[in-house]
Amino acid sequence: MALQYVPAPFGRGGSGQRTAELMRALAANDFQRSGIGRQETMGLSDMQRKFSDMRRRIPGSFNQRGMLDSGQRNRAWRRNFADEMRDVNRLKLGFDSQRNQLNLGDFAAEGAYATGGLQSVMGDAAARAAKAAQIRGAAI
Repeated sequence: MALQYVPAPFGRGGSGQRTAELMRALAANDFQRSGIGRQETMGLSDMQRKFSDMRRRIPGSFNQRGMLDSGQRNRAWRRNFADEMRDVNRLKLGFDSQRNQLNLGDFAAEGAYATGGLQSVMGDAAARAAKAAQIRGAAI
């Protein structure tokens, strides 16, 4: 879920453009997050089907005399579920890593926005200080 940002530009000059750049960067990252979510959903669904199909074959492979009650079938079931959990967690780690990269991109865009605002404020303050110095110099 993307956060909604309220434009609150710092300083004066170019603040609308800077806000637009921030919104554009955040929207691009949000679009990529949506794509990652769709890929994750499809990947998890495919994996669930694969392991479900594998579990359906387990009883048939142990359908020999004495094999069903030997404990090997139950071990095969447990191993199948353990493998599925391990693979699901690996898949999720990959998608979480991609999301974390996008979060870093958000952080960088917000940092650039804030830095630009600070530079604008500092420039405005310097201009006002110079103007105040001119006024004081003329009054003396």
